[in-house]
Amino acid sequence: MSHRPLNKTRVEDVIGLTPMQEGMLYHYLRDKDTGAYFEQYSYTLQGQLDLSVCCEAWKWTIQQHEVLRSVFRWEKIQNPVQIVLKGRVLSFTFHDLTEMEEVERETVLQELREADRAVGFDLSEGPLLRITVFRLAHDRHIMMVSNHHIVMDGWSNGIVLGEFIRAYDALRAGREPERLAKPRFGEYVKWLGTQDRSGSKAFWQAYLTGYEVQPLCLPDTISSSEISDTACESYVLQSELVRGLEAVAKEESVTVGTLFTAAWGILLQKVSRRQDVLFGTTVSGRSSSLPGIERVVGLLMNTVPVRLQSGNGDTLQQALLDIQQASVARQPYETTPLVDIQSYGNFRSTERLFDTLLVIENYPLEINRQSELTLESFSGHSVTDYSLLVSIHQMEQTAIQIMYQPSKYEPSAIELLCERYVALLRLIVTERDYAIQNIHSLTEMEKRLEEVWAIEFDYSPDTLKRSV
Repeated sequence: MSHRPLNKTRVEDVIGLTPMQEGMLYHYLRDKDTGAYFEQYSYTLQGQLDLSVCCEAWKWTIQQHEVLRSVFRWEKIQNPVQIVLKGRVLSFTFHDLTEMEEVERETVLQELREADRAVGFDLSEGPLLRITVFRLAHDRHIMMVSNHHIVMDGWSNGIVLGEFIRAYDALRAGREPERLAKPRFGEYVKWLGTQDRSGSKAFWQAYLTGYEVQPLCLPDTISSSEISDTACESYVLQSELVRGLEAVAKEESVTVGTLFTAAWGILLQKVSRRQDVLFGTTVSGRSSSLPGIERVVGLLMNTVPVRLQSGNGDTLQQALLDIQQASVARQPYETTPLVDIQSYGNFRSTERLFDTLLVIENYPLEINRQSELTLESFSGHSVTDYSLLVSIHQMEQTAIQIMYQPSKYEPSAIELLCERYVALLRLIVTERDYAIQNIHSLTEMEKRLEEVWAIEFDYSPDTLKRSV
């Protein structure tokens, strides 16, 4: 179906796409029904919510950010573009669930969330942002924000939510919301296009030299191009463990994210029985010198490979330092598109460099503590073309979420994987001079059985593969 023509009087700007956006558009055009890159965040808000002011606050917020008023076009043009509209009708739905019992309400909530996902998004027409409010009580609501990932990343979600809250408070008080100075996303796209890529090829070639692509973990049982709905295994870290991780990070002069990254790499080494593993991670894309980049709303994030090579006798501490040093070294080259990184490493474009993606979510969530509305909790749902995604949420609590496709992986296998991951984090806190090659049991049950029966546990992928 051809694009419907747009009246030029409605158009504010026409800008190009970032490489990450081009990749998402490619997956969208390949199969529009997979639901890949659908983002749905639910925020539980405490306090009385004025619906009319809520609508006005969202209209104001959308008007501040060009990406929230964009549609995408690709037919009969050499390169796809995003067209910024001068205005955008707000997609807003309200459901009053106050008369329902808790069990019924949870069932209805889940059904409505799933129905929202089933609708998806039309990138050529939009809108690419939807707001749904569920009233649970007179002073308690869930605000569900759905968008296609092509318009903004997790960092931007925090900015947008913060601006909505501030706009809501101002409008409730009869004031005009304050407009904050920040670069437009189009400026970032232009800046990205002027960057010198000459050093990127040499860096990524050296980084990937000698690596052989193999399925590292949890082999697929169906074609990787098929994307099913996702299931999620969650684990909230005990505050004592979180404090221990923070203390280790400080002592080793690394970030807490480095600890999560190293632990995941070590677990993949154990699962794959290889000393050289590769997995993906997301970077914010906001380490550039562009003034105000930390306040830009759009898709700035990028996915890059992380490699962990461990020699005989290497300790957990050595893995931490290796990951941290590599992270610092790659920073100037983090905007390199993954497809280019793959070609620099002389890998075929049809090969998947890695099967797992690690996301460290430490985005700024700018909530006004004096607001009438208090953020009580939030949850998220997203679908990517990776069948296994590990997400680390660092807010009031630190939680691990492993999102996976249940058509490929047994829930019990994912639960065990999560337990082993947490056990590795504990080991880093208590014995970071422990040799990686000597790690044979991680969970408490495994340790007891090894001690009593001298059982060495099998971490190979076949123990985690879904039965067919």
